[in-house]
Amino acid sequence: MTEHGNSRIYFPSAALADFRAAYPNNHRKLSTELHQHPLLGIEPLAKLAESLPEQSVEYNKGALPIGIAATDVPANVSTPE
Repeated sequence: MTEHGNSRIYFPSAALADFRAAYPNNHRKLSTELHQHPLLGIEPLAKLAESLPEQSVEYNKGALPIGIAATDVPANVSTPE
């Protein structure tokens, strides 16, 4: 991770310090503000979903049985809208 650009906006100083201390051989849980990034809002994500080819998108309600075979997952019946 570099410190130039907007990294400090989405990765607080404490998170950057933790990352530096851990990298490359240790892991850490980092706090971020990525939820505030404009490209992670509903509208930009919806536009991204609309731009993807249908075969690249999978939708399910999360109510599938455990262990279901990929071939048994129902086809997409929804759009991103």
